[in-house]
Formats: sequence, structure tokens, C-alpha cells
Amino acid sequence: MSVLHHYLPAKRLREQLSAAAPLLPEGMVLAVRSGAGRYLGGWGEGAEILLSDQEGVFEHPLSLQGQAMGRLLWRVPAERQDEATRWADHLVTLCQGLMEVEGNRRAVVNDALENLREIALLERASRVLNRSLRPKEVAAALLGELTNRTDNITWGAVFLYDFNLKSYSFLSTCGPDSDPRFQQFMTTPCFTGLAEGATTGIINDLEAHPCGQRRASPFQAILSLPLESNNEHVGLLILAANRTEAFSSADLKRTQALVSMAATALRNAQLFAAE
Repeated sequence: MSVLHHYLPAKRLREQLSAAAPLLPEGMVLAVRSGAGRYLGGWGEGAEILLSDQEGVFEHPLSLQGQAMGRLLWRVPAERQDEATRWADHLVTLCQGLMEVEGNRRAVVNDALENLREIALLERASRVLNRSLRPKEVAAALLGELTNRTDNITWGAVFLYDFNLKSYSFLSTCGPDSDPRFQQFMTTPCFTGLAEGATTGIINDLEAHPCGQRRASPFQAILSLPLESNNEHVGLLILAANRTEAFSSADLKRTQALVSMAATALRNAQLFAAE
């Protein structure tokens, strides 16, 4: 739950109210309170004790992106009520603008922090993946990195492509009863589409998707990506969930970054094993 004082700092609020004060109707008292009733700032005698249940007190809600954040309370002599109402509307607009500016600033900061965290995770993943000298270890490390990052993944599998047989076999799986589930999935038209490269990316409702309507699937949603190194097809990654709408574009983006490193590490491990 967002807290109003994070988006409407008391110091900034006092500055704006002080600037507006000379223009307010005489005798107008106003206060800004959070949704929990915390006093954040105000103007006029008795502003700190102004409450919505007091006689003659008017209330305007404050919200951010549709979420209730707090309220602006005000009171004024009856003969100045019309003028005060217009000013209250202006002050609500001012508060909303301050909140939106702070919200946008926080969003930019959060995006920057998320990018830094992602870079750190990718660096760690690169070290883990490139330490593995066996294909199975690389596959298990990839699935471990992915499942550690999100709760959306119920099952996962890394499939190795055999150029001679023109077929796939799984190197590593994760999740409850994952081996039989993926063995069953390999018999479905959906897996055929993935193997042939006709369908990759996110399918968030397999039952409703054309590839999943012809035969029951053990999964509700999947995220799949090919493993390719130097334009050479190495294998296939499939992540699956036990609910629909499990995966987002952000999940796909993060997975693509890891898959790119894993494909190279997997190919290197294959070459090492062949020596």
C-alpha cells in the first residue's frame, strides 16, 4: 500500500501551502491527512486538529493512479464558502501534481535500481554457467538461475538437439513430476510447433491456444526460447506454469538474456565433452 507522505513530503507541501496562503480567502483553514489520518501539513489556526467529522469541514479525496492516498480538509466562514471551494479545487490539483511528479521520480529510480540488480544477476549467472563443464550441469544451472528469480515457474526443462537424429531429448528438468510431464508434453502438437520454431515466446493459455486444443497439455502456460550459439541451434528451453497468464514480457526479456549465455556455455560444454 502506498503511503501519502512518501509522495507528498511535508516540507514540499508546506512550501506550496505557504506560497498559496496570501491568496486564500480570509479565515480559511486547511489540512492534508493521509488515508490513516496522519497530519501531513496545513494552513491556518487549528489546522493540526482539523478533522473530517467536525461541523463545517469539507473533504476532498487525494489519489494516485486510482489508489486512494489521503484527503484535503478545509473550513471557512460561511460567507466565503464559494470562493474557498474554488481554492480547494486548485489545491487538490496542486497536491495531485506533486504526487504524480514524485511518483514518476520514484518509478525512474526503481527502474534504474532494477536494471542494476539485473546486471549483477547476469554477471553472477555468467560465472555460474561458464564454470559448468558438462551439458547437464549447464542445463541445471540455467534452470536454477531462472527459478530463483521468480515464483511464476512451476516446471522447467532444457532440451538438447541432436543434429543426426533431428530430435530432442531433455538434459535437465525441474518441478514436481517434471520428467513424466515433459515426456507427455513432447507428444503434443504444441511441442512439435516449438521444436520446429513455429511457436516460441509466451503462450499464457495453452487450452485456448490453437496448438493446445488438439490434445490435453500437462501445463497451463509456457514460456519457450531456442538455445542458439553462433547461429547454431543447440536446444530448447521450456518454462511452464500451473496457471494461466503466468508469464509477462519482463519474464521473457530476463529469460532471453540468460538463454543467450546458457547456449554458449552449453555449446562449449558439448565441445569439451567431445574431446
